[in-house]
Amino acid sequence: ATDSGAISGTVRGLDLEGYASALVVAWSADSTRADDGPRARARTMVEPDGSYRLEKLAPGAYYVSAMAKEYVPRYWDDAAGIADATPVEVPAGETVEGIDFALERYNSGEGSLSGIVTSASDGEAIAGAVVHAFALDSPFLYGLAETGPDGAYVISGLRSAQYVVEVSAP
Repeated sequence: ATDSGAISGTVRGLDLEGYASALVVAWSADSTRADDGPRARARTMVEPDGSYRLEKLAPGAYYVSAMAKEYVPRYWDDAAGIADATPVEVPAGETVEGIDFALERYNSGEGSLSGIVTSASDGEAIAGAVVHAFALDSPFLYGLAETGPDGAYVISGLRSAQYVVEVSAP
């Protein structure tokens, strides 16, 4: 159709494996409010140079996201979720350029959580317990560690966020 439009841009921050799995998806902004949930209207793989182009889009507003294996997905304009995303308005027959993304690996932060897991009944250290930390505001920010013989653990690579910590003891 001659009135279809396109969205193009670049995805940065990936390594070679990331580019091989990188995908950009557009959802009609109207479909995200439908009772049956959002439906992808267009998707495309990212080229090795980071460029992408979503084509054959009907005129209208779209939420656009970029994702890749082992990377935190992002929505335009630098949003973690669709609720905070900015829709991209595609005019008839035109290409909206510059819809760019910068992706980061999961757990690429510099923060850490540490502690000692002990038994509630006798206060003894628990070796081999698995400690999980989950960010309250993003399912993509998490970490885990196993306690050593002294019950100590360190979860590294965490980004700044509030975390819930859970322990599974043997």
